[in-house]
Amino acid sequence: MTSGGNEVIFTSNSECDDYSDGGVVNASNIAASQGLLVSAAAGNAGNTSGIGSPACGSNVTSVGAVSLTDEVNFNRGPILDLLAPGIDINSTHTDGYAEWDGTSMATPHVAGAAAILFQIASLESVTVTPSQGEAALK
Repeated sequence: MTSGGNEVIFTSNSECDDYSDGGVVNASNIAASQGLLVSAAAGNAGNTSGIGSPACGSNVTSVGAVSLTDEVNFNRGPILDLLAPGIDINSTHTDGYAEWDGTSMATPHVAGAAAILFQIASLESVTVTPSQGEAALK
């Protein structure tokens, strides 16, 4: 565990699960145990060996951001699960829309893809666990 500016950076899932962060990691792990795929942004500190909480949880699908040219500028490391588009993403803003960068812009791509995957499985009467869903997205 190291400090990444305002973020605490984790290099292992077990280290993250043991860290007391107000229970967000624990709540995410409980949700995953109930069959929900929980995705979370890895953080934007630029750390190359670890990611932030709650993305570092052992049952959380951590998401990093990648540009159109496959450049990764934000938190990443061996425990990062997926990359998704996260640079120059059009999003709502108080003045209408604006382009934003970061892992929080990438995470909704993974959540949306997971929702489609789980909906198709449900329509086909197939049970998909969170780990199977993550594996399919990889």
